[in-house]
Amino acid sequence: MSVQQWSKTAINNQTADPGINWQEGQAPSSVNDSARAMMAALASYRDDIAGKITTSGTSTAYTLSTNQGIGSTFYDGMRVAFRVHVANGTPVTLAVDATSAKPLRYAPGLEIPSGFLNTGALYTASYVAATGEWLLSGVYTQTYTTQYSGGSNIGLVPAGGTSTTFLRGDAAWATPPIGAGGAPTSIASASTTDLGTASANSATVTGSATITSFGSSAATASPFYFVKFTGSPTITYNASSLITPTAQNIAVQAGDCAILQYLGSGNWSVFAYFPVSNVSQALIQPSGKFLIATQTVSAQASITFSGLPADAQEFELELTSISLSASCSLGVQYSVSSSFITTGYYGAGLTNSGGATNFSVANGSSMQLSTGTGSANTGGSANLKVNGAANGQNKGFIFSGNLDAYFNTSSGYNASNTGQIDQLKLIPSSGTISALCRLYKIK
Repeated sequence: MSVQQWSKTAINNQTADPGINWQEGQAPSSVNDSARAMMAALASYRDDIAGKITTSGTSTAYTLSTNQGIGSTFYDGMRVAFRVHVANGTPVTLAVDATSAKPLRYAPGLEIPSGFLNTGALYTASYVAATGEWLLSGVYTQTYTTQYSGGSNIGLVPAGGTSTTFLRGDAAWATPPIGAGGAPTSIASASTTDLGTASANSATVTGSATITSFGSSAATASPFYFVKFTGSPTITYNASSLITPTAQNIAVQAGDCAILQYLGSGNWSVFAYFPVSNVSQALIQPSGKFLIATQTVSAQASITFSGLPADAQEFELELTSISLSASCSLGVQYSVSSSFITTGYYGAGLTNSGGATNFSVANGSSMQLSTGTGSANTGGSANLKVNGAANGQNKGFIFSGNLDAYFNTSSGYNASNTGQIDQLKLIPSSGTISALCRLYKIK
């Protein structure tokens, strides 16, 4: 007895099911038998669509015995709900009762991936006469793009490839690799230091060769690269192909780290930069320092920092490995609206190593940071703080360090212009200066 044999046209159900007699003029004694037979047929159908039956056979050739006993005839749209006894292989077929084996698929013509059907799990399938296949119900496809390759894995996305079509609930899902996973790839610095060859978006760049490009083999789908430098190369700024935070070259020191973003077509941006010289300071200063520019200068008449943040209220200029070609004074100028202020600077309190005040300047062309009568300085260091950098505030300067053997502190200010500082310039009064310079935004 099977409801699959019943017709939606009432008159056709007189003898549609051999086990049920609903013929016109039937004997009264057969009515109760037919009613009970209908109840049994409905109960069998109920259990066949409730998942109370389990497959047999092999992982690629399931067999299924129903309570209805469908026989050898296929009925379009007939449905069965079953538990699988073993995870499927691919392709897989299903033979119900005495019917021949037909493909079991998740969509017309699309085979179920191996291992998708889990042992003991419940599934529902319907027969489609037009295509001669059993189709799983409630299974659909979705395409995801995995953006990273290699490295450690987290979460659940389809395995393999950058674009993968998979089934919802696919037991064969793999965990996705993230860009920063895995061991860093060692890459020697060169004019073109190709980060795209780093297998896990993580690289250690060795050597000190000047870098003008980070290559074009990287992928924009996985654009961020984590880099540590063990040498001292210079990263050469370019407005389109190698963008730096301050639009200036970066003089790398061994131990510096950076996050670089690939923009496509061989273009890169230094997304973030972490100088090793500022690590300890950042750890002990809750407010921290934000590095906005690094320059290594050799025998230059001045040092200029441009493109300063418009919201800055205080800068710090850190000078190390200073070398002056002659005994001289150092001065600082600032710029408003791209025009350097050359008058109105005042200074006092410049003190030599013996404690005597030896220098002051009124209405000078720059704020004098240091002066001396000694020989040229080599190897000194200094820090300059520029306060009140915001628009509408007077500008103050504080200097400290061991710039030469005679003078180590000074202070001063300029009140003639209260506009927003957009450039700073360090100027020796004579000769040239060589130094490693880092400019920080303090607040």
